[in-house]
Amino acid sequence: MSLIKTRPKVRLVLPTHVFPGDEVRAEVLLDARRPVEVGAVSATLEGYGYVATGAGEHRRSQRRHLVGMRADLTGPAELPKGRTKMPCIFRLPQGLPPTYDATAGTVTVRVAYEITVHVDIPWWPDRKVTFVMVMQRRPERRLQPDKKIFSPNPEGPRRQEAHIEVALDDTLIVPGGTLRGQLAPYNVAYNRYGRTELALVGFQRVQVRGRAAGGEALRYTITKDLSQVGEAEAVPFAMKLPDRLPPTFSSELCQLQWSFETKARYDFVRNLTFQVPVEVLPSGSQTKRRQRQAPLVIGSERIRTIWSTVAQQHGFTYDEERGTLHATERDADLGETDITIRREHRGAEGIFLSGSLAYPALQLGLDGGSASSLRRVVGGGVTIGDERWDRDHYLTSREHAQLRSLLQPVSAHLLPLRLYDIDDTSLTVHHRDAGQSPKQLQWFAQATRHLARALSRARARVVPPAAMAELRPAWEVLARRLDAPLQTTCMAVEGRIDATEVRIVTEWAQDETPTHTTVEVRFRDPIADRFRLAWDPTDGLRRGDLEQLSPSARARWQTLLEGALAVDVERDHLVVVLPAPSPDPALLYQRAEAGLALYAALMAGQGPYR
Repeated sequence: MSLIKTRPKVRLVLPTHVFPGDEVRAEVLLDARRPVEVGAVSATLEGYGYVATGAGEHRRSQRRHLVGMRADLTGPAELPKGRTKMPCIFRLPQGLPPTYDATAGTVTVRVAYEITVHVDIPWWPDRKVTFVMVMQRRPERRLQPDKKIFSPNPEGPRRQEAHIEVALDDTLIVPGGTLRGQLAPYNVAYNRYGRTELALVGFQRVQVRGRAAGGEALRYTITKDLSQVGEAEAVPFAMKLPDRLPPTFSSELCQLQWSFETKARYDFVRNLTFQVPVEVLPSGSQTKRRQRQAPLVIGSERIRTIWSTVAQQHGFTYDEERGTLHATERDADLGETDITIRREHRGAEGIFLSGSLAYPALQLGLDGGSASSLRRVVGGGVTIGDERWDRDHYLTSREHAQLRSLLQPVSAHLLPLRLYDIDDTSLTVHHRDAGQSPKQLQWFAQATRHLARALSRARARVVPPAAMAELRPAWEVLARRLDAPLQTTCMAVEGRIDATEVRIVTEWAQDETPTHTTVEVRFRDPIADRFRLAWDPTDGLRRGDLEQLSPSARARWQTLLEGALAVDVERDHLVVVLPAPSPDPALLYQRAEAGLALYAALMAGQGPYR
């Protein structure tokens, strides 16, 4: 071994993306020109947050340790000539804030993560190299909130005062995307509007030794000239967002919040400024809407008047903020059906009136809507007997006989409408109209309500699944005992035993085979956490301690397990999963009674001692 030692070069290979809660698999690369003895090689991960406010003698700072980990890669050894690879693993905790570094005025915020590789060389200067690790927020899949109109005064323009309305397409923002919207000025006859700045602004807030501080940290701005814009005239805008836009986050030490700011210059020297809260999601996130809505009409009083008048005449409520009509059809046995009517933009097809129904689950495996070109060629499914309507739509379910019995009283109400989408819990129909005609809006609102009523009545007439048709009389007896209607769509009853809610449901596979029966008992009052239990035949007791139960409760617990596929006891309910179909629904009633007996025994043992 040479007396003149050489220190190896150090490299570190990290995953492209690192998120809190991850198992980070890194690899240390040591390149030695000739063999070298080392006492040890280690890798240390450290994360810290640093905040500072003020200047000079008033400068206050605070540093907080976020995470610390060490991986010992080797003890005394000889590194051979060439490259040596040493893998290491760091298991990150959840809740770590993302990497961030910004200074705004006298406020500095830094969140950083570093990995230091230490090569101990006996009787020679050690090699220490520090690498930066970028922590990111995990990408999310989020549903965009409904579009809204924002303004400095929600009640609208006052007298001759300057007033501007802004509509944002999205308030959940993804880095690298485009933020689109519209703005419209009011009272232009009394206020000379000019340049308007539209900005995405990031505000950072910190806590330094018990004192709060903060301010603007980031700003991205575009401008629009409103000098030639008329009264309530909508002006579209689009802002391209940077790929490295820091996401919204909050930690004990600091937080970053975003808002969309409108700053309109009027009368040459005066400014009208207001802000709208928005959220910046992590890079790679995805957002979607339940439906593609048409842009809100900025400043159109005529549309508001038409829609509010139709709402009053036909028993709807008008949501001016969202531009929708809403009503609820109630059935004592079958539950509520919510009706929502809105304007929806279908891209190149234009603007349609859209009516949506949300109803209790049919559990038919129902799927349908507008038929694509391929679907028209393939065919299949169930028809309603009108050649043109059947060509443009498709309808299918787990069992076609059940779907036919549902459609028979409903088809007449579907014919004049375009079915866009239907499943077990919702239905959407369209009518080609922009919603600016009172006559067309009235017709569509009434047609949608009649469809909702027909569908509610039709579900009670659906024939049982073929596999359980012979059991219908026994299930009807069960329904009477629970004082509730029988849901023949899936063979289910939701009723009560002695004022306690009980739900018995047959679950189905798509191939018309019943998979299991669920018996659920909803507790009137919650039980203690120590009584939460979970069991299945494979793993046995997966959660809980039977020693916490009284002898009476343990006996009733064993009764629930007989022949069960799974049993789960939560604070507010218990669920027993049984094979399906049940040969005798009376046995399901007995199992529900057994669940009530266990609940009574658990409530009797609610005290601190068993």
